[in-house]
Amino acid sequence: MGRVDEWRSGRERNIPSMKALVTAFISFFSVSCLDIAAAADDFSARAWQMESKGEAAEARDYLRRAAQDGGVDAKLAYAEFLDRHRDPAARDAYEKAWDGARGEQREFAARRLVLLDLMAGDRDRAQHHLEDYRAAGGRDFAFPQGAALNPEKRQTITIPGPLRSFSRMAALAPEMSPEDVLTALARNVVTNGYQAAGTNALLEQTEYLKLVIRYLSQARELEKLADSSGAIKIETCDSSQTGELLRVLGYRMRGGCGSEVVLETLNASRAFLTIDSGFPLAELEQDLRTNRPFSYDYKPTQIPILYTQDYWLSSKDRQGQEFIDAFLGDPSLCRLYLGLSKLEPAASEELRKGTTVQRIRAYAHVLDFYGGMFQVRNGRAVVPGGARSEKAWAELAGASPDKPGPFFEHLVIRDDGWLASYFDALLRISNNPANGPVQAYLTEPERMKRFYAAIRAPAPGCQRQTAHPGELGCVADAVCRTPLRQRKVRQQTQPGGRKLEGTRRRHRGLVRALPQSSGE
Repeated sequence: MGRVDEWRSGRERNIPSMKALVTAFISFFSVSCLDIAAAADDFSARAWQMESKGEAAEARDYLRRAAQDGGVDAKLAYAEFLDRHRDPAARDAYEKAWDGARGEQREFAARRLVLLDLMAGDRDRAQHHLEDYRAAGGRDFAFPQGAALNPEKRQTITIPGPLRSFSRMAALAPEMSPEDVLTALARNVVTNGYQAAGTNALLEQTEYLKLVIRYLSQARELEKLADSSGAIKIETCDSSQTGELLRVLGYRMRGGCGSEVVLETLNASRAFLTIDSGFPLAELEQDLRTNRPFSYDYKPTQIPILYTQDYWLSSKDRQGQEFIDAFLGDPSLCRLYLGLSKLEPAASEELRKGTTVQRIRAYAHVLDFYGGMFQVRNGRAVVPGGARSEKAWAELAGASPDKPGPFFEHLVIRDDGWLASYFDALLRISNNPANGPVQAYLTEPERMKRFYAAIRAPAPGCQRQTAHPGELGCVADAVCRTPLRQRKVRQQTQPGGRKLEGTRRRHRGLVRALPQSSGE
């Protein structure tokens, strides 16, 4: 027994050193493999993971640094990120990626450059990049000589007055580019423009939106006082135009022309708009005192619009209104505009071609919540689970992913947003390489359909579950994001184990207590 004990004690003394050696070897081998894999695919996946957590700025900075120090994969990941966010710098990023790319990567970069050049109206560069695309092996598209560029990408709407004044009244950032103005305005209208009118379902305008509308009315009156060059000019203090300008601004002169001139409030509402919009009232008063000419540039502002005006509003819908007035007066249209603006360009274009505003505006809230995850690659909608799950998604949505426009439309409409919520949760898992085993488990076609049926199953005592995104729509997200520890193949542990059984019972009680919604 003594020898056996000595042998055991010696073996136990050697175990820590052996464990340390094996651990060090495995760590070195794992780090080496991870470094090799990261060079290929992890850039976009890691950036998407950061972006899904609300860290878009950090994701952009990460990809920018990776593109500066890395190879073609990092440069392409950065270019695709900028492209997806409609950043003008995407063209330069694709140029840098194209220089070092080979094979399919070179063809892909050249193809995106052609499309971005056409969107920017740069036909010469588009023709040059089209030749590069063909040299790289691309054969799927061409445009004829003399063909006109697509005017839909360049359409604008008119807003009266300077952009600076409108931005002040609409609570928009002063440094915002014109391309982002309408999207930011739509967000403000959705969040702050309307409120419930008492106990009924009607919405009434908030004070914020009333001020914006009153400002537009005053701005149109000021535009009428401008000359052909778009400038408001007052030559002398005693001119007839001086009184008209002061009336529109809500002021009047006290005292005669000269050093004793003082501007006092005549109409408090108009005067508030004048000051709040940043009209140079102090300069006007000083010029009137010194009898010097006053001039102020008041040309209308051209704001780019997504798609075309006719896509959003028909001539009948406008009823003689300007587009901006009809836009502010329709919160559901603003919600739809906000949702479509979040889509990547390819998905947005497919949805535009496949549906109309009238068909999809009732589900604008669903598109706003979950549309940011819609993606199109090689003419097909990207679905959780990839190619093996496409047939299952076609059965669930009622449209095939190989037709992205109808597929996205059916995804948004199906079950009042439940399917879009389920799609969003699974796709966020799929974009994280660390979730490989869980993603493979949850997106197995038959299991995926069974899980969705379980999520949609009505609770006891309810005809059906409430399906509004942001309320119970997040249940699918919570269920799909819950970590699963795999012990064996086809055997998972329940999150929380038996200790959470009481919590589950309480949750089922909450579901049963939810108000019933109308039948399908």
